[in-house]
Amino acid sequence: MVIILTGFILAMIWYAPLLLKYGFFFRPPPADPLSSGGSLNHLGALLTVLALTGLICALKRRERSDILMASWFIFVLALSAGYTVGLKVLSDRILYFALFPAAAMGASIFNSMKVADSRWPVYVLVFFISVYSLCSGYGIASTVKPEVSESELEVAQWFKYNGDHKTVVVSDYHIQPLIVSIAGQPVSAGGYAPGSRGTIDARKYTVTLEYTEDDIRMDRVGYIILDTKNRKTPPYSRKVYRNRDFVVYRVEV
Repeated sequence: MVIILTGFILAMIWYAPLLLKYGFFFRPPPADPLSSGGSLNHLGALLTVLALTGLICALKRRERSDILMASWFIFVLALSAGYTVGLKVLSDRILYFALFPAAAMGASIFNSMKVADSRWPVYVLVFFISVYSLCSGYGIASTVKPEVSESELEVAQWFKYNGDHKTVVVSDYHIQPLIVSIAGQPVSAGGYAPGSRGTIDARKYTVTLEYTEDDIRMDRVGYIILDTKNRKTPPYSRKVYRNRDFVVYRVEV
């Protein structure tokens, strides 16, 4: 109860102003069920084996810390499978919250382990597991490439130094969080479209181009970003920037 209450108080620093302004609403993204063995892929084979072994030991000892970690681990695993009963959950993200109890239970099995009444083999085993984990993590990190393209970064940098930082940028959703974080320029989806309470209909500005002066004033649109494949110039606008993949138009009404 202390942990739950403390977490609730800390969460209210973020949620209370939003609840007071917008009320309560829940608009999750579409659920993305895990494939068979998905949990194993996310947690990793080594951690899964150690965690399940630690879980069995915890259920046998039944100390307070064991009960806390086991309950935490089982609850998160059950919640990540909520899509099986119709819950809209992001299973892969929820599984992140199982990492701490899984690691704690996996590590606990080494506390009292002995080999031929000696602790040194255990220390050697832990050392090799640590080296393996570090090498594995480094190998994964060294192969991961940023999802942000050079063209997207150039657009965000352009807004940082040339945007008015007041009016709204309408564009494809994926570039908008970058513009917000680097330039502080308002965007049509609020930076995270799936969780937004209300967003501007970006399609009429970027796809159909069927909008009026009243739409522009009501939505406070100041910029429209299209990809270079689009040959049409949006109404009431002029081109102010272009790179390899994007064209930025300044809306003038």
